[in-house]
Amino acid sequence: MCIRDSTHIDKGLLSDFISFEFTSLMLSEYVKKTKDSEIMTEFHEKYKRQNMKVIGWILKHTELIKELSLVCHLVGIESIRSLGEALKRNKSLVSLELSYNNTKAEGAKIISEALKVHPSLAQLNLHYNDLEYKGVKAIGKALKVNAVLTKLKLNYCRIKSKETMFIGEVLSSNRKLKELLLGSNIIGDEGTRIICEGLKNNGTLTLLGLAENHIGDEGSKCIGQMLEINATLAVLQLAYNAIGNKGVESIGNGLEVNKALVHLELQGNRIENVKAISVVLRVNSRLILLNLGENRIKDAKAVLESLKDNKTLKQLELRKNSIGGESIVGISEILKHNKALAVLELSENKVGDKGMREIRRAVSYNIQQLHFSLSKLDNNEIGDVGANIVSEIFRSNKVLAVLSLNFNDIGNEGAIMLGKMLKSNKTLTELHLNNNKIEDAGAVSYTHLRAHETGRNLVCRLLLEKKKKKK
Repeated sequence: MCIRDSTHIDKGLLSDFISFEFTSLMLSEYVKKTKDSEIMTEFHEKYKRQNMKVIGWILKHTELIKELSLVCHLVGIESIRSLGEALKRNKSLVSLELSYNNTKAEGAKIISEALKVHPSLAQLNLHYNDLEYKGVKAIGKALKVNAVLTKLKLNYCRIKSKETMFIGEVLSSNRKLKELLLGSNIIGDEGTRIICEGLKNNGTLTLLGLAENHIGDEGSKCIGQMLEINATLAVLQLAYNAIGNKGVESIGNGLEVNKALVHLELQGNRIENVKAISVVLRVNSRLILLNLGENRIKDAKAVLESLKDNKTLKQLELRKNSIGGESIVGISEILKHNKALAVLELSENKVGDKGMREIRRAVSYNIQQLHFSLSKLDNNEIGDVGANIVSEIFRSNKVLAVLSLNFNDIGNEGAIMLGKMLKSNKTLTELHLNNNKIEDAGAVSYTHLRAHETGRNLVCRLLLEKKKKKK
């Protein structure tokens, strides 16, 4: 339990609460000795019910509470009913967290009744509760009346497509809700269509979370059509769905017209072709962050070339695709003209030594920009030549503190070059070289690196010496 900004709690009730805490400690010791866990379970049930009396009293009798967290706390419908009654009398609470409470339909109805009358509750978190059909329906009805709630979190609530009709109705009528998180449910394409229909008539929602919801190309088509009309949605989370080339093309069509979206997450989908995205980046003047990581992209040349004409994108995530060195040839000339991009994430691809040569040229145009992306080059088929290039780049680095080159093909020669780089580098505090091909750990250790446990887990000796000098 977590309560913030509260004082003047009834001493009698609080003493009961403290005695339960103390008894819990005593019983814990008893269980350790006797292995009798049943007595502990029984006690915790009673403890949480007693705790609810304290919480209820606080909510009814003080106006100083602003935030209340009851994660994994409520026991049974009676506890929820006590909380609901207390909320009806409370006028000060702003944020309420009820995640992991096994709150089903009946409990959701009780919370919904409180939502209808509470004058200040702006944030409600119901993550990890199986709300069921009637529970989602009750929340939907409450939000048609409620004019205060701005943020609603319903991730992992087992919401299916048939329940989205209530969410769609809310989005069509509610003029206060700004953030709606529906990640990790079972909404699917049909549920996405219903939500998008609601958003066509919505002028207040700025963030919509639909990650991990079994959304495919059909659902993406509805999203694209919605983006052509909606003028307020700024953040759209679509990670870990089943969106393919057709789906991303539909979303791209919407973004060619859309003037509101600034943050789009598409990582963990089934995207191979990025031509539609490249067209968007040439004409869209609003998008700031685009995450295309963990897809099936092999050739990123089109999307990178589109950056020549883009003046607004600040962060492009391409992590964990299959992008080879050929794809990034020419990026140095592109970044010579693009001064907006601040983060280019290329970790866990197939950049290789050839790609590192191109990145070296690019760094000469915008050293701070590329250094940020260079901090994560794990799993990129970088050998000794690439390690030597990294060393050249980082000799003058004054930005990054961490360099990660895990799971590459760097051998002794590359490790020694990285060690030499550390002599002139004054900023780096961590260098990660796990799972490379550094076999002669002894030779490397006595030169510039100290072997730690094995030759595959190296810690920089010079860095350790730097830390000692600072003490």
